[in-house]
Amino acid sequence: MPGKRREGTPSGHLLAVLGLVAVLAVAGCAGLAGDADPPGPEDEHPELFSAVGESAGNETADALAVVVTDDSGELTAEGERFLELLDAVDDRGPHQRDAVVRSVTTEERLDADALDALDSLLASPDAFAADALEDGLDDTAGDGLLDGEAAALGLDQAEPDDRIVDLARQYREEGYDGDELAVLQRLAELEAFEWRQVEELGLLADLSDGVTETERRSLEDDSGDGLLNGMAEELGVDSDRERDELVMLAVSLESEAFRGIGRQYLERTAVVLDDDFASAQATSLGLLDIDAATLTADDLRAIEDDAGDGLLNAMERELDLDPDEADPDVANVAEQLARNGYGDAELQYIDRVIELREYRGHEFEYWAQAEQLGLFDEAIANGTVTERQRWSLENDASNRLLNGMELEFGTDPEEADTSGDGYADHLLWGPMQALGLDVRADASNVFVEVDTAEGIGPPADEQIEAIQEAFEAEPSESVGPINIQFHVCHTEQDDVASFDDMVEYPTDVPVDEIAPEDIPDPTAENRNITGLGFQYLLLSDGLDAGNVQGFAPSHLFMDVGKINSFAVVDGRISSEAGEMRQAAVIAHELGHTLGIGADDYTGVDSIEVPAAEYDSVMNYNHPMDEVTFSTGEPFDDYEHMANQTFGSEYQDRSALESMWVEGSVDESALC
Repeated sequence: MPGKRREGTPSGHLLAVLGLVAVLAVAGCAGLAGDADPPGPEDEHPELFSAVGESAGNETADALAVVVTDDSGELTAEGERFLELLDAVDDRGPHQRDAVVRSVTTEERLDADALDALDSLLASPDAFAADALEDGLDDTAGDGLLDGEAAALGLDQAEPDDRIVDLARQYREEGYDGDELAVLQRLAELEAFEWRQVEELGLLADLSDGVTETERRSLEDDSGDGLLNGMAEELGVDSDRERDELVMLAVSLESEAFRGIGRQYLERTAVVLDDDFASAQATSLGLLDIDAATLTADDLRAIEDDAGDGLLNAMERELDLDPDEADPDVANVAEQLARNGYGDAELQYIDRVIELREYRGHEFEYWAQAEQLGLFDEAIANGTVTERQRWSLENDASNRLLNGMELEFGTDPEEADTSGDGYADHLLWGPMQALGLDVRADASNVFVEVDTAEGIGPPADEQIEAIQEAFEAEPSESVGPINIQFHVCHTEQDDVASFDDMVEYPTDVPVDEIAPEDIPDPTAENRNITGLGFQYLLLSDGLDAGNVQGFAPSHLFMDVGKINSFAVVDGRISSEAGEMRQAAVIAHELGHTLGIGADDYTGVDSIEVPAAEYDSVMNYNHPMDEVTFSTGEPFDDYEHMANQTFGSEYQDRSALESMWVEGSVDESALC
């Protein structure tokens, strides 16, 4: 029927279309066959690309193909060169090959310098080349050495030594040889001390001209002591023998070790160390404990033997002999001691003298103390050292006084602060005595600066004596006498009527919120004596219309403000109520500055405990007609003062410490 077709039979139109497609398909195939692509790098190096694809992945192989071809897909000259080199790398190992491929595919380009480096490495010994290509062509430091190359040479990949890098790049130009690699790897092992030797010997300059057996041997250290063979030869010593002492000396001389006087000193030291007798003397006297900052021609002369008798010049001087005149008898004895070994007592004594030598020229330090005690002369005069003499040179208390000086001064060699008064024994012996202060080794020492307001006189002698007698005689044996000294400064200070006039502090802030900087030291400008640990006493022209006779800050207040303690007393008490009452009030306020606070005992600054029970000027019930403190139950004032180190926590001793360090005193420190 019209408009219908048999199932399974294509229509005429469909056949026509299919025929046309067939024709076009045939025509298309013919055209493609005529325009076939040129062979790619995979075709020219099939085994290489196949191996890369298998081990590193097809994506890496494809990326490699992109790197070695141009935009049209043709292999570039650099790409051809790289693939040829990569074939050679493959001979060193697949890991190295893949590492190199990853490097170039990551960068997505070929670097001419890297190719040159690769070419040079492949011309080097196979084992080294394999190690050098472990990390491909990566150059972390950017210095031209590949990371693996740097590692194979023993260098830090991130921060290699530029001196070695420069030499390595020079050697690598035509490929490393075994000698060059050995030199570079040896240089990478060197420490700073060995590098100084390399520089002084000029080895880098020599090595840049090529490697010889002499230079290789010069770099070695046959003895393992840090002294290179080349430097040992320069110093005239055997390179096979360990010379640790010589090396330690050279290290201490730093850059001066191998030049000028440092070089002469090392050469002479090598001779001394080769002679048992000379070495024993040098060791005993510490002649080799030298550094670059202190080395002088005198140090060199000290280890020479001008007289030729075997005694070093320094030993001659130690024995008070003339270094230019031979002393064979003395030399013979000294040599015998060295041959048999110095006795323990002599060695210990000499060692201690060596330790003390650094203090020479200091007015207070150990050397001056030993000279005053005659310890050096006695030891040399009889040729032996007693245990007592050796002990006298020690410092068991770990302060700044020798045991012998502690005994002579009267302090305890086992205690840094024998009396517990806050003054270290050496400060009493040294700067405080040098200042002319009346210090006592057998007592606790308290020093008080006394200032007065205009029109007010200082405490009378009778008042001072009453206070001193009480502090001297009353304390128990466990506390011991207290040496209290008053130093009157003839300066008229501004008058003070109340505590608020003396101290500026915030009244609207809770105590626990007050910062130290909120409370300036009230006596900072008034004090004439600072840094010597003095207490401070001001006699004012009346206090609070007679209602208050004196005041001192509490420990809590001083802790918060970090200020020095002080005391203020009404200077009119003597004229209005008698000298002894004023003395008692002064003693009361000093009791506060020396450590007794109102919260330490109920009877302090109160009327709650009868005077008969607590007989002390710290008790308001006391008649104040004499100066006395409690010496027993229920509260021992002196014992409490001693436990508080007499208020030393709140006094500054920095000037004393500085005077000790300087070795001299400032006479103007006292008013």
